[in-house]
Amino acid sequence: MTPTLLELLEAKPGQYVSGETISKELGVSRTAVWKQIRKLEEAGYRFEASRRLGYRLVGKPDRLTADTLLGQLRTQRFGRRVYLYDELGSTQDAAQKLAEEGAEEGTLVIAERQLNGKARMGRSWISPFGKGIWMSMVLRPPLPVHSAPQITLLIAVALCRSLRRNTGLPIGIKWPNDLLVNGKK
Repeated sequence: MTPTLLELLEAKPGQYVSGETISKELGVSRTAVWKQIRKLEEAGYRFEASRRLGYRLVGKPDRLTADTLLGQLRTQRFGRRVYLYDELGSTQDAAQKLAEEGAEEGTLVIAERQLNGKARMGRSWISPFGKGIWMSMVLRPPLPVHSAPQITLLIAVALCRSLRRNTGLPIGIKWPNDLLVNGKK
């Protein structure tokens, strides 16, 4: 079985592996190796490259796991069921589908990256890997439908206050529900 680029570099921790060696091991061109390195960098991996020595892995992305998250929650209902994806079209679409299938209130959908995030007025966006928390939660509040949009605003305020208190960071809100630290989402 042919190893992956990551497996080759992880097998030599702290050491450089030449582009030629990688290219031969994987059976691809050196250009293809370079392109794969770029894709991995977009996913949060860090490399050092040297013309004479090749590539070496110097850092891996900090990955969220459902076990880590669940181990830190103290809630009875919200977030007790977590669906965690590396990549997803939209957490909102996935949460809506789960809700329609009967998912319990508090079910949480998290994606490391979204390719078709949902915004107001039918807009969409790409949520880059490792640059934020992209999530949606199934809620079943006993409210009239016309009051439901207020929940988004209330949650933004509650998260902002809680995170400020627990981190000391100067967190603010960009209407209606984006949290900002030093002007960045």
